[in-house]
Amino acid sequence: LKAAIDPVGAAIDTVGRRYSELKKFFDKGLIDKEEYEFLVRKLNETTEELSGVAQAQREAEKAGKLAAAQQEAQA
Repeated sequence: LKAAIDPVGAAIDTVGRRYSELKKFFDKGLIDKEEYEFLVRKLNETTEELSGVAQAQREAEKAGKLAAAQQEAQA
């Protein structure tokens, strides 16, 4: 029901569960530190995308570049 009412929240919960599973695999020595860190970064990126953080960062960067270009054009 949560997935139908709040699909983004449900997806974030799923990512959280995957993180817990990943941590267990790492703690048991089933994956090495390099792979663990790579997968944690992927999970964090996914969470940021789902929560809108990544999009907000891209929009802020785009606005900054546009402002810089406008200042150059006026100089």
